[in-house]
Amino acid sequence: MTEQYIVWALVVGIAIGAALYWFAAGQLPRRTDDMTPLEREAEARWISRTIDGRGGVAPADLVDEVLDLHSTYLAGPAIEVSEPITSPADAAPASPANRPAGEPRGN
Repeated sequence: MTEQYIVWALVVGIAIGAALYWFAAGQLPRRTDDMTPLEREAEARWISRTIDGRGGVAPADLVDEVLDLHSTYLAGPAIEVSEPITSPADAAPASPANRPAGEPRGN
């Protein structure tokens, strides 16, 4: 009886271990290194179409270059940020040249 229990526990343990491995391997995010050049081009075209569909302009060549720069950035050392990053609109004074169209003029 004990031998049957050991065999049963072994089979169940292997099944649970295999299920956990499958779940972990299936949930891991993909890395840039995992992509082929053809898949990278397809990703750039997809991003370009998505941005164009939302009213923006992003040629596929530009998106491909941005993706390349991003992977280079991730491969390098971390950048130290000593102060909060602000958007260019927050940093620029509200002059007539950089005021959005339709914004009321202040005194």
